[in-house]
Amino acid sequence: MKEFNKKMKRYICQYHNPHLERIGRIFDFIFLKLMFKKNLKDLHEELFSKILIFESHLIGDCVMTTALIKNIRNQYPYAQIDILSNSWMLQIVNPEVINNIYSVNVPWSRYNYSIKNIFHFFFTIIKLRKKNYDLAIETRGEIRNNFVLFLTAAKRRLGIDMAGGTFLLTDSITLDLKPTLAEKRMFLLKKLGITYEEFMPDIFIPKNDLIKVTQFLSENKIFENDYILFHPGGSNPQKSFLVNEIIDLRKRFSNYNFVIAYGPNERETIKLLSQELKPQIYNGKTLFFSNTISAFAEMARKSLVTITMESGPAHISSALEAKCFVIFAHDKPDYVKPLGKRVTMVDFENLDILESLIKNSH
Repeated sequence: MKEFNKKMKRYICQYHNPHLERIGRIFDFIFLKLMFKKNLKDLHEELFSKILIFESHLIGDCVMTTALIKNIRNQYPYAQIDILSNSWMLQIVNPEVINNIYSVNVPWSRYNYSIKNIFHFFFTIIKLRKKNYDLAIETRGEIRNNFVLFLTAAKRRLGIDMAGGTFLLTDSITLDLKPTLAEKRMFLLKKLGITYEEFMPDIFIPKNDLIKVTQFLSENKIFENDYILFHPGGSNPQKSFLVNEIIDLRKRFSNYNFVIAYGPNERETIKLLSQELKPQIYNGKTLFFSNTISAFAEMARKSLVTITMESGPAHISSALEAKCFVIFAHDKPDYVKPLGKRVTMVDFENLDILESLIKNSH
């Protein structure tokens, strides 16, 4: 089968879409010269009572943004804090730190440009205009997201000048260097005058997911720190293990209990693996765990180690301070490195070192 002949390839990690940046810079050049901007107070001098945070991107970005939300809540304990985001945020954000979450499929991150989805997306934004937000924040730094903030009609609109389109904002942060995903959000906090003791994601795990994980481990007679948790990777094919590579990894760690976690996007991969991974070949158990994001987080927390590609599952694992080996196949591992003290980045062409790393994890 062709799935077993493919090989993972190295790719170039782009900070943003260069075509959109050119458009954004052109509009900035034109409009920033024509527009008259009011002299506004520094953001840290304002008292905001209604705040909207727009997180447009994928699971890893949502995880990072939970750290931003937590620190904004600490600064504004009585403010209304609402979130506009893809549905993943619903599964991880702590409900105690937000008031409302508006779940949408952001067309350019979910690649869903159907008329129905675009209508729902912009209809939601029109509804948000009526909320009269004092402050709206976006974390990505590009013209499409800035346009969304502009449409919300928030009095102050804060973003990062990474790819133009700042004429749509009232406040922006200009950076000389290319910040990491975490640093972007830290700079936003700094602009707001918010100091913090730590910048770590805050993932909420519902009680039913805690029970689900406990039952799974009990039914399969494996224990905490008694298994390797593996996830094939993210929704982007460049950030996913291929079937033959997963089989090879399983052979490398045949003496360990090996739990393969998966979501809706990995069902075809799991179907192939269940046929190929013969139980009699391995000393340890091979198990498949169908998971929600928060259930995966709890499985990672209880694992000996987690192995996954540089993708959402890596950020989730590290947020729980689980020991995590993150495989990357691009040229900017530091840009996307998950937060956490127990994260090790491993180049996909150097997987041989995984065996010694895991032996040292005991």
